[in-house]
Amino acid sequence: MKIFIDFDDVIFNTDLFKKRLSKIFCKNGISKKEFENSYRQFKKQKILYSPTKHIKLLIKDKNCGHILYSDILKFLKDLKLYIFKDAKEFLSNCPKNNLYLLSYGDLKFQKQKIKGAGISKYFKRVIITNKSKIEIIKKIAKRDRFSKLERIIFIDDKSQNIEEVKRKNIITIQLMRSADKSTLSKKADFKAKNFREIKKSLRNFRKDLLY
Repeated sequence: MKIFIDFDDVIFNTDLFKKRLSKIFCKNGISKKEFENSYRQFKKQKILYSPTKHIKLLIKDKNCGHILYSDILKFLKDLKLYIFKDAKEFLSNCPKNNLYLLSYGDLKFQKQKIKGAGISKYFKRVIITNKSKIEIIKKIAKRDRFSKLERIIFIDDKSQNIEEVKRKNIITIQLMRSADKSTLSKKADFKAKNFREIKKSLRNFRKDLLY
């Protein structure tokens, strides 16, 4: 079995990270309201977020922008605090060859976050994409020569990703750390609040998957 796992909001506490990022912007003269309003623009305009783009959007003075960017770079160097404890426990107890990190977002920014989080060591491959996740899974399956009988596990928080990826040979698990029922996927094979529940679901499916 091969397990593809999303990064943001699944392994990485994006909400807590964003709060800290907001404080760095505020320290450099950007109000919380300005930060939030401009942050939402990226989602509305379907632009992949990065602090560099955010700085350019808010700050016209290059010197001020350099200082802010320098503060953010220092912050990004160590992000271990933002890894969910249950995620780290799960990753630590899975065979590395079974694990693939599949993250969607701005290439440079996602690389910085993943490096700062210090989790690459748990995965056979770390893939960052701005394309369809199902297409990436197909490419990896071909590149790594997955057996035709290989079952693929896909863990993500977003319903649109679950529904896009769902195939006969792919078991989808929607990890919902919040209780927002409006974002639930009808196509998910399993739903879980954390990795402990995922572990139970996988053991029920195939007892020898872990350990």
